[in-house]
Amino acid sequence: MRARAVGVGIAFLIIGLVFFLVPITGQSVGSYTYYSGTSAPYDFFEPSLTPGTLTFHVDAFAATTVTISVYSCGSDTSCSGGSTYQTTKDLVAQASGADPSLTFTGASGTGYEVYSSASSSIDVSYDGPLFGGFFGAAFAVLGALLFVGGLLAKPMKRGSPGGTKAASTLRSSGGVIPASALPPTPPSPAPGGGAGIAGYSGTPGEPYAPPPK
Repeated sequence: MRARAVGVGIAFLIIGLVFFLVPITGQSVGSYTYYSGTSAPYDFFEPSLTPGTLTFHVDAFAATTVTISVYSCGSDTSCSGGSTYQTTKDLVAQASGADPSLTFTGASGTGYEVYSSASSSIDVSYDGPLFGGFFGAAFAVLGALLFVGGLLAKPMKRGSPGGTKAASTLRSSGGVIPASALPPTPPSPAPGGGAGIAGYSGTPGEPYAPPPK
């Protein structure tokens, strides 16, 4: 049981670390339809558990040539400042075309805004840990608990056979051992090499008593 728990814990731990550290390409952040003159910019962020940077992809689909621009909102993940972030210093990436697409490197937990110069459909995805690392973290924690629990578990003691155990218990406690708990005692050979003692009819395990005359 201990070895099984340790083995399962190691397997879960490895799976968790793989899903936590290895980036998965093209995970969707969201989709948005932008209508020129009536829609607010599309804002997004990815609350990944893993530190460092993430690669974001923004794809736009439009009937005419459009320009899409991505601006950083910093720690304001909801980009509540709106157009105040639409400045040159906050510009992260920009692309133009009939169906423009762009890729930029961002940080988890940072808010971003996407602007389009004309009506278009916008898709945002990222390359990073599955479900922001939450899936891998859950597996890793579960694996660590199983591993530690298996190491700390006490080994199971194997019991002795029932008869021997009962007899041993009786001896140690000073009790009387019943004849049924003892091996049968064969009768002593009769004088002259006979097969047994004439008239013996006792129960195996009881001392021999000569028959009455």
